[in-house]
Amino acid sequence: MSSGYRIIVKFWVRLLSLFIYALINSNNITEAQERGRAQTDRGDLYEGELQNGVPNGKGRLITADGIVYSGFFVNGTPNGRGKVKLPNGEHYEGDITDGEANGIGKFWFSNGEIFEGEFRNNLPNGQGKYTKPNGGTYEGYVRNGKPHGRGVSIEYNGETYKGDFYNGKPNGQGTLKLVTGSVYNCEFRNGEPNGTGSLVVNDGSVYEGEFRDGLPDGMGKSIATNGDQYYGTFRKGFYDGKGILTNKLKHIFEGEFRNGLPDGHVNLTLRGGGSSESEWRNGKPIGDATVVDENGKVVHAIWSDGKLVMIEKNDLEIPESQSIVIRKIIEEDMINTIKRINRFQ
Repeated sequence: MSSGYRIIVKFWVRLLSLFIYALINSNNITEAQERGRAQTDRGDLYEGELQNGVPNGKGRLITADGIVYSGFFVNGTPNGRGKVKLPNGEHYEGDITDGEANGIGKFWFSNGEIFEGEFRNNLPNGQGKYTKPNGGTYEGYVRNGKPHGRGVSIEYNGETYKGDFYNGKPNGQGTLKLVTGSVYNCEFRNGEPNGTGSLVVNDGSVYEGEFRDGLPDGMGKSIATNGDQYYGTFRKGFYDGKGILTNKLKHIFEGEFRNGLPDGHVNLTLRGGGSSESEWRNGKPIGDATVVDENGKVVHAIWSDGKLVMIEKNDLEIPESQSIVIRKIIEEDMINTIKRINRFQ
């Protein structure tokens, strides 16, 4: 939407007012004629109906600056339906009250945009529709030339936003459907998802929770199409902070995450029973660990590069079956589950 609209419309209204003043005070006017021509000293030309030398009724005004107004006059001022054409090609057609655009009208901008709807004080105000040269549209409420209130914006590529606008941008509750098929249904601020709501990604993954600057940020819950579920803190679209991840095999990772990976103190609970509690770095367990098998037997171990490499006490043995299960999760399932780039980026 053109930011110069107010200046443009005020410009032609000011010239019209100057012309009418000059016309009324010009010695070139013949009194009390029903129709005629009149020209001011500065070169403004009026042709149309006159009453006592003043434009009244239907007429046409061409200013010395190249502005053309065709329409109705009342006591020397544009009033009623009229058309205004500016030297830069912009033009307005619609209701005019006391020399200003007021009522229903249509304005063609030099950049190719068109607004059709309600005008007040020379600006789009009320219900209306903007159409961009590329085919994009906005339809809804407008205040001072900008979308404000409930409205629907459809971009040329099909991206659609339906909801609240404030001062030209999505603000409040709304639904945004991206060209990829992903759908936000949440609060917006300054044109981006900010607040609480949901996101359904085009692959079927779902996020519910808090957003900041268009990304999951804060407390939330995600469910991926492969069955992974995470509940906890997000930061810039990644698991980040305290959370619980249940992967598609129903193994549970509970603890601290960073940049989408377990990082910090994490407790891994296996689907068939048993657990491992230890420190993690970049998605891999490190250092001392406490391993509990499916029968409740506790074993103290040390992790290195995702593998159990040393037992603290020689009289304790880790069952081979348990070791294989844990290693498989770390070496295979963890790669597929945790290390993938977050779907909401």
